[in-house]
Amino acid sequence: MICPSCSYSNLEHIRYCGRCRMAFSKQNLFLARLRDHLYWILRRSNGGFMAGVVAWFFIPALSRALASHGSPLLHFFTTGLLGGAFLGTVDGMLEESTPKTIRGAMMGGLGGALGGLLFVWLGFNVSDSPFWGLFMFWAIAGAGIGVVSAMWEKKKTKILAGVLLGALGGGVGGALGYSMYGLLMQEYDPGGWFLRRLYEGFSGGIIGVTLWFAIGVAERFVIFKRRPIEDPNKKHCDHCATNNPISSWYCRACGSVLQEAAAAQNLHLSPYTTLDRLQEMFRYLSRLSITTGFIAGLIVFLVFLSINPIFAFIAAILVALVSYSLLILFSSAAESIRIFIKTDK
Repeated sequence: MICPSCSYSNLEHIRYCGRCRMAFSKQNLFLARLRDHLYWILRRSNGGFMAGVVAWFFIPALSRALASHGSPLLHFFTTGLLGGAFLGTVDGMLEESTPKTIRGAMMGGLGGALGGLLFVWLGFNVSDSPFWGLFMFWAIAGAGIGVVSAMWEKKKTKILAGVLLGALGGGVGGALGYSMYGLLMQEYDPGGWFLRRLYEGFSGGIIGVTLWFAIGVAERFVIFKRRPIEDPNKKHCDHCATNNPISSWYCRACGSVLQEAAAAQNLHLSPYTTLDRLQEMFRYLSRLSITTGFIAGLIVFLVFLSINPIFAFIAAILVALVSYSLLILFSSAAESIRIFIKTDK
């Protein structure tokens, strides 16, 4: 019996942990499972916040640059497209899944672009839009992002849960984020460019954290509702009956989510749980850096192409170099932690 509080290995069928004296009651074991649920949800919320801050740090400036050559329709279309694409990549980057990252970006960008078009078509604008107008804008993007995880399962109830929780999280986050931005601008009107970008980045972070908190709830309690593993040496796929290694998350034959959870003692996890999570954060930041560089470089090139093609090319290269430098920096930090953990065993 592995204690869920201190990870001490006890004998089976005992009442108290021999190291921390935790009682193995139903209430305490439920609280331990709840802690694991919250870790899953907060990990995604943290990823959503980071993606939102990065995206909204430069998206409003780029969308306004595009709008100066076009109409408000182009402005909100661009904001929704880029914001939805950034937020849609979170789950895939956390799981280091390129297909899921691409699919999330596509679904989020499509939903955000559609929400932006509908927002303008209904005659709204950010300054005096009612709560439900902003809610609708980002609820459409959230619904598209929320369906990505459930699509692998191909079950209507799970797809519906992803759509509904994604729409709720995106809608509430959008309304709160823009309301907070308006409040900050009204109470603490910034005088500089950087502080204004920081306010906008914070508003995007609110959208991201709210959206991914809701999607994390859907994933943990509906989409990835895993049961205790039956065989301690392998995971059984419910869809195609293929046996998979216990460390797998998805079936190697059909790609479905493996709905069995292996016990911690069978996974040979590192005792450095905090450093492991710090390493995960740096690895996520490295993937976020390269994703940001790709999207930002493309947009910068398109924005300046009509002004000066040579300048557009140089600016895109500079964005790529900065994003690559950040990728190296964060990857080096993650690798340093991994090397320390291995050499300290």
